[in-house]
Amino acid sequence: MELRPRAGTWMPGFDAIPIQEKTVVQPAIRFAGRGHMPTSMKALLINSFQKPSEDNEWFVVGQATEASPTISMFFFYKQLPSKILFGGTNDPHYYMQLGRDQNGTGV
Repeated sequence: MELRPRAGTWMPGFDAIPIQEKTVVQPAIRFAGRGHMPTSMKALLINSFQKPSEDNEWFVVGQATEASPTISMFFFYKQLPSKILFGGTNDPHYYMQLGRDQNGTGV
């Protein structure tokens, strides 16, 4: 999944999934030019992070890299999560419902 801001920047960029889906979804994040999906998941990630959110509701992956109208965040999943939270850690966060959660609710 490729996401980027239409204007401004998200820094550092992050993707979060429901914490109970972590082992099934196995999220990863990479940054690259708009429309140019990274071809390797083996790249060395400097200043990256993977951690639970402060409220322990989300599992957050990110990197101290800026997403902009020309630099996209690419999210990779083994299985599509039920929902995601994304953006910049110090910027507005955005929420997207993607499918059904473990309780069968959602789109």
